[in-house]
Amino acid sequence: MSRVLVSLCALLVALAFAGCGGDDVERNNEYVDAVNAAQAKFSRTVDRLSGQISQSSSPAADRRTLQSFTKAVEEVVMELRRIEAPETVTKLHESLVTAVGAYGDEIAAVSKAISGTDPDELIEAQERLLKATSTVSSRINKTITAINSELREG
Repeated sequence: MSRVLVSLCALLVALAFAGCGGDDVERNNEYVDAVNAAQAKFSRTVDRLSGQISQSSSPAADRRTLQSFTKAVEEVVMELRRIEAPETVTKLHESLVTAVGAYGDEIAAVSKAISGTDPDELIEAQERLLKATSTVSSRINKTITAINSELREG
C-alpha cells in the first residue's frame, strides 16, 4: 500500500512544477492545488491506517482496516472526480482517477478474501495485494508523468 502512497506523493512534488509556462498557468496551478489537497488528505488517512495491520492483528481486524483503506480510496476518488482538470489533461486525469479506483477495488477484493485464519489464504491475499499495488503504482506513475508533460507543454 505504501507504493501507491509514494506514487501519489510523487504527484504532489511533480505537479508542483506543472504550472510553469503556458497561457493558463493560473488554471494549471488551481488544478495542481486541488489534486495535492486530495492527495494530502488521503496520505494522512493512509498513514493512520498503515500501522493497524500487523502480524499480531487478527484477520477480522485486518479486514476492518482494509475496509477503511477502501473507504479512503473511494473518498479520494470522489475528490479527484470533483476536480475540473484543464482541458489538456482531462483524459489523463480520468486515467488517474481510474488507476486510484482500481487500487480500491483490489483492496476490497483482498479484504473479502481474508475470511478466516488459514495461513495459505492470508499469504495469497497478501501476494495479491502486493501485485496489485505494484501494477497500480506503475499506472499512476505513468499517468502522472503524462499529466506533468502536458501541463508543462500546454
